[in-house]
Amino acid sequence: KNKYNDNTIKINNNIIKELVNESEYTKYGARKIKNIIKNKIEPIIIDNIIENNKEINIDSIFSK
Repeated sequence: KNKYNDNTIKINNNIIKELVNESEYTKYGARKIKNIIKNKIEPIIIDNIIENNKEINIDSIFSK
């Protein structure tokens, strides 16, 4: 059994706007968005899993 199956991740709708603004999507495309997700969103999720939080709420790509 995977011990992370009961984790819930909720992502605020404003994150899409933040991703587009931060990535300069029209200039750099989807690859830049992938890097922002890897560098900004994944650490938030990992930190919450390490802290044993079952419900993970992400309100901004700039929050910890």
